[in-house]
Amino acid sequence: MKPVKDEIQYASGGKPTSDDWALWTKRWSRFSTLEFLTDTYEIIIQKLKEDTMLSEDHILEPLKKLLPWPRQAVIGFLAYNYTTGLDGSFIELLRDDLGQWWHTPMHTLEGGLSSLPWAFTKDKRVVELETKIEFGSFVTDIKYDTTSNPGRVKVQARNDTFQQQIDTFEGYAAIITLPLNIIRQLTFSPPLSPGFADALMNISYSPSTKILL
Repeated sequence: MKPVKDEIQYASGGKPTSDDWALWTKRWSRFSTLEFLTDTYEIIIQKLKEDTMLSEDHILEPLKKLLPWPRQAVIGFLAYNYTTGLDGSFIELLRDDLGQWWHTPMHTLEGGLSSLPWAFTKDKRVVELETKIEFGSFVTDIKYDTTSNPGRVKVQARNDTFQQQIDTFEGYAAIITLPLNIIRQLTFSPPLSPGFADALMNISYSPSTKILL
């Protein structure tokens, strides 16, 4: 991936702007990771021909010796990265490699991450939250009232104990802090904007495992 990462630096004179990043992202988003690894250098260059980001593609020439990957190398890449497929956008792989978020020391809260929301319930200066937390309610619908009671939000949830019972919670706002795969199952009324809905559906969300030794 180094020639591809070098390209953004070459094209921008070593100081890429937000516009440079946008063009570079669009340029490489056309490939899935599998397509990039299994295409030949010539095919990749042909697919990039419509772009004018670079006056010449010599910065990518090292790919001639690196592509395409043999089948066993692709299988090894899958196993090494603990993933079941390479159909996601190649730019996502580049983003993680450029960001290298895993190099920053990681920390966690004493008592686990759940200790943070529970701490809010203990703060008597704000509001008595400890008695207002609902367990066993599976949220299904979030409705923003634009007619009879504008400015109010209704959250509907199925009761875990009584499966047929639908509970409704009403307030001035709903703060949603759910994993993407859960948010995708909710019904919003009125519907989310097309751009926001597309983002929710297209963001890659891979499983991971925490192991304590």
